[in-house]
Amino acid sequence: MLNVNEFKAARVRRGLTQEELAKRIGITPSKMSLKENGKALFSIRDIDAIIRELGLSGNEILNIFFTDVVALKDK
Repeated sequence: MLNVNEFKAARVRRGLTQEELAKRIGITPSKMSLKENGKALFSIRDIDAIIRELGLSGNEILNIFFTDVVALKDK
């Protein structure tokens, strides 16, 4: 499950708008909006491109894209 707040924060920290990131990863701005707001899922290809474009660390990847897995591990 996507942590929408962490995702948006990471994008903003890198100084990118939704539209700019969408263009860089090859999806439409409307799809990016849906996905960033948790109303649609990112594909594996999207996630790979986002990791590269935002330069995400391992912890950021887990906190953004795998919140439910991290929560299970902590129980």
